[in-house]
Amino acid sequence: MSAETTVALPSAGHSVELHELGGRSSLGRVQAATAETIVVALPIDAGIAASTGIGAQIRVVWPGRGGVMSVPTTLARRQRAPQLDMWELTPIHPAQFEQRRHQPRIPVSGGITLTIDPDLDSSVTDPATLSGTLVDLSESAVQCLINIDAEDAVVSSGTLGLCEFSFAGSKFSLRGEVHAAWTEDAPSCIRVVVQFDPDQSELVALARAVMDGVETAGQQ
Repeated sequence: MSAETTVALPSAGHSVELHELGGRSSLGRVQAATAETIVVALPIDAGIAASTGIGAQIRVVWPGRGGVMSVPTTLARRQRAPQLDMWELTPIHPAQFEQRRHQPRIPVSGGITLTIDPDLDSSVTDPATLSGTLVDLSESAVQCLINIDAEDAVVSSGTLGLCEFSFAGSKFSLRGEVHAAWTEDAPSCIRVVVQFDPDQSELVALARAVMDGVETAGQQ
């Protein structure tokens, strides 16, 4: 992962991820953003809200083509609104584009299920299976759109689970960790990138199928 260029800040209404140094992250929505202050609204019961105090370092992350944008901040102020926490964040450095995936990836279609796996995540006692659609694949990661309801499990960076999907005539069942997750304009859908655990034999077949797809696309 490498920072390539300085980029603008997220605009009002943009969905972002807030990451604390301890590893927790939660989704929020930008209310306003300037070079001096980024204001983000997030649910009062968000996991990051209970463990973060004034002065904490928070990394604000939002999606970009081929990677993500990121800006380091400190939490300067918190205000409580009905059902929401309003956070005022002070940028420490300019925002940067981060190249997340260096491997070839190809656009794909079809269905996918993401099961929150209690064998991997001890905090989950009742595994939830969420359905969605594929967006693209590399030999080590998948990007997809997951349909969610208010009662569904929260999916954010660090969530562990099992991805099941079909590609190039084969079925794959791969464990992994959510690398990034953010809401789309429609509140019932989130875009998720899952990084597969490396020690899985099915990854050999996936890598071969992805490279075949890349070569086929290059010949068209």
